[in-house]
Amino acid sequence: MAAAPKPPNFYADDFKRQGFNYYSTGHYHLRNLVFAEMIARHNPRSVYEIAGAEGDLAQVLLEHYTSIQRYAWTDFCPDAVDYVTNRLRHIRDRQLSISRVDAENVSELHFDGADMIVCTALEHLAHDQEIIKAIPQGTKVALCLPSLMWDSHLRCFQNWDAITQRYPSLHIRDYVTMGFAKNDYNKKYLLVATKT
Repeated sequence: MAAAPKPPNFYADDFKRQGFNYYSTGHYHLRNLVFAEMIARHNPRSVYEIAGAEGDLAQVLLEHYTSIQRYAWTDFCPDAVDYVTNRLRHIRDRQLSISRVDAENVSELHFDGADMIVCTALEHLAHDQEIIKAIPQGTKVALCLPSLMWDSHLRCFQNWDAITQRYPSLHIRDYVTMGFAKNDYNKKYLLVATKT
């Protein structure tokens, strides 16, 4: 049986304990560099990020890929919203929206014509399949999914077949598996797909 979703204060406490830079260093930063390059290959002009945590991926995308003209960053943790508002304040040449959105309440997700939906935290969300269903047909979707079960993970994936079975409406166009442990127990599955 899967664990219950964690409340915003769980993530706020975790971010504070890590100094709000956990996802900006080490293997998470490497993952974000690889993921950003994958996303950029699909030429998004308008990105909507769900559960954006500390904003490292948003910063990498906005600083390295000027073809992205609009970026809507969301998270349900108020402390993360405050942190990312400050972190991205130097981005002035594009349309940037930073807002508190609880993705567990799918009706709060307003994709507003984004041509790419990005999420590196779908494993934390109980209503993952409803979120995918709400994405308009033909929209590109970029996901990072873990192989490792963790305190706040509601699910993990051991192979690509498990991913395609859970999200059959995603037609995968680009993918890579990144390993972060010697015995390969901690993998990240990065994908860019089209919602069908």
